[in-house]
Amino acid sequence: MPQRVSKFLLLLAVPLAGRAAPQPDARGTAAPARPYDILSLHLDIEVDPAARTVQGTARYRARVLHDAPLVLNRIDVDITAVRGLDTEAPPFRVHPGHLVIDAKPAHIGEDDTLDFEVDFVARPWTGVHFRGASPADQYPEVWTQGQSSDHRHWFPAWDHPNDRFDYTGTINAPDGWRATTNAGHDLPTYLIMFAMGPYDEHVHPDDPQTRVWVAPGTPRDAIAPVLDPVPAMKDHFATRTGMAYPWGDYLQVFVQRFLYGGMENTAATINSDRSLVDRRVQNTRSGVEDLVAHELAHQWFGDLLTCRTWRDLWLNEGFATFMASDYIAERQETDEERAAVWAEEVHGWYRYSRSQTQPMARRWHHEPGRANSNVYSRGAATLWMLRAELGEVAFWRGVQTYVKRHAHGPVETVDLRRALESETGRDLNGFFQQWTETPGSPELTVRERVIDDTLVITIQQSTSDKKPLFHIPVEVQVATDAGTVSHADWMDQDSLQLRIPIEGKIRWVAIDPRGAVLAKWKHTQSAARLEAQALEAPAFARLSAIRALGETDASKALANLLADETQPVPYRRAA
Repeated sequence: MPQRVSKFLLLLAVPLAGRAAPQPDARGTAAPARPYDILSLHLDIEVDPAARTVQGTARYRARVLHDAPLVLNRIDVDITAVRGLDTEAPPFRVHPGHLVIDAKPAHIGEDDTLDFEVDFVARPWTGVHFRGASPADQYPEVWTQGQSSDHRHWFPAWDHPNDRFDYTGTINAPDGWRATTNAGHDLPTYLIMFAMGPYDEHVHPDDPQTRVWVAPGTPRDAIAPVLDPVPAMKDHFATRTGMAYPWGDYLQVFVQRFLYGGMENTAATINSDRSLVDRRVQNTRSGVEDLVAHELAHQWFGDLLTCRTWRDLWLNEGFATFMASDYIAERQETDEERAAVWAEEVHGWYRYSRSQTQPMARRWHHEPGRANSNVYSRGAATLWMLRAELGEVAFWRGVQTYVKRHAHGPVETVDLRRALESETGRDLNGFFQQWTETPGSPELTVRERVIDDTLVITIQQSTSDKKPLFHIPVEVQVATDAGTVSHADWMDQDSLQLRIPIEGKIRWVAIDPRGAVLAKWKHTQSAARLEAQALEAPAFARLSAIRALGETDASKALANLLADETQPVPYRRAA
């Protein structure tokens, strides 16, 4: 033990040599100071599509937290008046980027709240998007996109995720248009939305609170895939989280030239109309189902529980990605198909994450850079690894505790860790440091040799002063003519040797057969071994072998697998 400690201290010293020590965060680095707790916001707005303007009144109620001005963000938003409600009007200053309200005791109510209204006129170049003037648009419409901080372009806003409040609103639209804003919910600013246009509305026949708005004349065949499965998705996520869908109504608005696939505004998702395609296209891809499930999962993870700062955005996006895959896998008819779907998803997350070198959740000890990175794939991969390490029952019990404890509130990574620890008795500090804060992922080289009736496997992890040692579980499955045996251990140093008794000729050796570790494994096997593994091993190892066969000349084996319609689709797709 003393030798390992001294080696670790030496490694720590190396990267610090020649550069300044990391500095703690300056004030407001992760989130600005919040001198007021916003309790409610009401927006009365009028949108002029021809003039491309938004004007109206924002009525705020805020509780005083400490003696400081209330600062709201604004860009290209002209402030025309500020009024007090039941008190005299507070003085205000308009700065580039901000509206500053200098409230004093005379402006504060008996319950320590500041109630005021702001009249404004906005000419937004982002945040609100006007469609209809481009040849790419089939009809005029207007819609919003707030994340991460674009709502400041159309109303004076506390444009940060660390405060949530009760939101109501009214909106005026041209005659013949449908218009909505997601009033009646508690939310942070970036999850406010409005949309307006000459949409057709379709209501789910078995769930009247589930609706979609689509372009005029959209065929039912294109609407069914985005509307019909939503109640089943709600039920699945409610079972997994232990909490029913939290918002009552659920509306999806499909708009032209959306910036992303979708945006999970509370109770009213805005999705790209590119996902409205007929059955022929639906049958060739799962992206539409995944999009609808992803944005619906956000209604729990992102909306019911919201990351306190963008550093922990993975708690929104990683969970939504993971939960969507969980729904798609669980609706498969057989265990084999479920395992294959999961294997394909995890392979994709791992493949992309291995190409990323930035930390997923940046902390003070990192060099300056983006607040977060790879929050979708690595976030989902982190949850998958937790599930593998903790076990199915304990993992979901911990997730339910996390949701119950923090519903309608802000969350940080530590909140998830503590919920899982409370349900398992485990210390997960190292796990979360390693997979959420540490950049990169482990790279390991596997070597085999047989001594008498023992298979000796040596695993070497690549480390350096810039690549720390990852502590990981190692599982090896060996198939011989006599059967299959498994061996598990932990890698706590940069080298690990496993000695596995075997009987008969080795058919294949699968390293990490369940895909429990986000790692790059260098393990060479013959094409004959890979062919056997591709047909016999657990799902993740089967898919690994199929992909490895693509680097060999074994095209016949891949062609046979592709042609075998009894095989689950993920294996045939990989072949």
